[in-house]
Amino acid sequence: VFQNKKIIEFKIYNRWGESIFEGNEQNLYKWDGKYKGTDCENGVYAYIITYQNDKPAKTNVAKTITGHINLIRMK
Repeated sequence: VFQNKKIIEFKIYNRWGESIFEGNEQNLYKWDGKYKGTDCENGVYAYIITYQNDKPAKTNVAKTITGHINLIRMK
């Protein structure tokens, strides 16, 4: 989905609007479902991804997409 795209910002928020994850190159933009080392509760979390086209694209205007993910832990 993000081929030839450069992620500028990737954040996940809890239901109170608190940022609980910030993606970067070190964590490979992968959230493990934890916040400060503790498992997050099952539920809906919002995300914001800001990205721009990378080479060889002709334009590199930043775009933002938002959405929701459901965290479900299997027992």
